Amino acid sequence: MAQSRWRLVFLAVIALAPLLVLVLRRLRRVDLVPLFGRAMKDIGDDKERAIEVGVRMLNGRILRSREHWAEPALLRKLLARSYQRQVLEPMATDLRLIASGVLRRQSIGRFLTLLAGTTASTYLLNYSLVILAMPRPLAEKWSGVRPSTAVLSFPFDLQVTLPLWPYTGVAGLFAIVAAVGFLAFSLTDETYTTALTEAVFIRPARLLLIVGVPYLHQHERRPRVGEAVEKVNIVDHGTPQLNRAVRRAMNRGDRKS
Repeated sequence: MAQSRWRLVFLAVIALAPLLVLVLRRLRRVDLVPLFGRAMKDIGDDKERAIEVGVRMLNGRILRSREHWAEPALLRKLLARSYQRQVLEPMATDLRLIASGVLRRQSIGRFLTLLAGTTASTYLLNYSLVILAMPRPLAEKWSGVRPSTAVLSFPFDLQVTLPLWPYTGVAGLFAIVAAVGFLAFSLTDETYTTALTEAVFIRPARLLLIVGVPYLHQHERRPRVGEAVEKVNIVDHGTPQLNRAVRRAMNRGDRKS
């Protein structure tokens, strides 16, 4: 049984590793210019929605008193001015240059999270189906070993017995096949490639522009904010690396001004 498990691990490594390397290599080489162009178009096509998202993110993450942001009643006007094409395009270019390295590194983390989530979901689904479809006598006859079990204890003297090997092995095998298919389609099928790019690049780029462009616009109009840039938080999850990159760029702008 232990030998079979190691074979399953070995199969996962040799099947997934080459495809995973190719996908990550492709992500590192994605051209960000058209992606930021797509993000700008999305904002321009639906400015009201962009303003709603911007207000919500700024209200939750920006200390306006320290950063000289507009009062809440005027914030919508600031965002509306920032999303005008003549403002959005040049500042989107600045943000792309500032944040490109961080976005590329983050895209790898987002993709690995997506891959892990889909593989885990597939594993749990297959495990449930195998338990329902394969009685224990059949599993013992098919595998040549007596199925092992695990007993889970819950309050009120409730116990649940879960079958382990070979059920976990079958579910793991199908999960590996699904992960291989996911990676292969991500490399070869245009539909999967587009969806993957949307998930790991375009949405973060759109959020970056929705909040980052108003910040740069506000900063340009008030070039002497000094240490105010230390509190900036312009991405969805407040990524420290991106914040530091933006702060460095803003500090260079302060010195030049």
